[in-house]
Amino acid sequence: DLAILNLGIQALADTVAEARGQAATAMEGTVAALRANGIAERDIQTAYFNISPRYTSREITRCPSSQTQSSSGQTAPAVAPMIAVASQPEPAAASEPEPIVIVQEIADGSALRADEDCYKERESVIVGYQVNNQLTVKVRDLDSVGVIIDQVTEAGGNLTRFQGLSFTIEDNNALQVEARAAAIADLLDKSGQVATLTGVELGQLVYITESGSPVQPQFRAELAFATSAAAAPTAISPGELTVVVTMQAMFEIQPSGS
Repeated sequence: DLAILNLGIQALADTVAEARGQAATAMEGTVAALRANGIAERDIQTAYFNISPRYTSREITRCPSSQTQSSSGQTAPAVAPMIAVASQPEPAAASEPEPIVIVQEIADGSALRADEDCYKERESVIVGYQVNNQLTVKVRDLDSVGVIIDQVTEAGGNLTRFQGLSFTIEDNNALQVEARAAAIADLLDKSGQVATLTGVELGQLVYITESGSPVQPQFRAELAFATSAAAAPTAISPGELTVVVTMQAMFEIQPSGS
């Protein structure tokens, strides 16, 4: 008898103020659509609100000794590799071939000498901000769930985010009473059957306990979001839930012939 919608708004912008403003406008329209469909204030709850930066990463080259730094994301004119030739040796020195050192080229147009110990690493860069505002909404009229989804999606536009839909039973006490009575009747019937089949008689009930867990929301919805204003409304299938009560008992076995 109760549908729970998890929906929200996500806005992305260059500044916090822009992102917050877009999210606030979209959420205002979303809440207005919920109220227009008879959703009470007590059934609309903010589940999550967050403002956070958005990052990207880029590769840079650092040279600690010369403080040279380049970013692979920048365009720079090509520079031919520099060739460093060792000085001419004295005549008395050993006549080995003169070493040639190829110096690494970097994007900013400057060459890195081999002894500068340059290295590459990635760094994070803020590219904007995002605001997430999520709601948990209880819908008590299951026939209106599809219409509500369509209207809040239209109100929030492309900023709408829909995290899921579930169904539950708000007050299952009456169903638990009914299930408990059925469980006990089944327990007594099976206990008597076992006693008859084994040739004994049931004695005094010495132990009985009940176990089980509350009904958990079940995700049983089938969503078919409209792709245009003229498309068919969203189809929702609530299905059914089951309330389970488990009873366990222990009986004495009546002495034979008593």
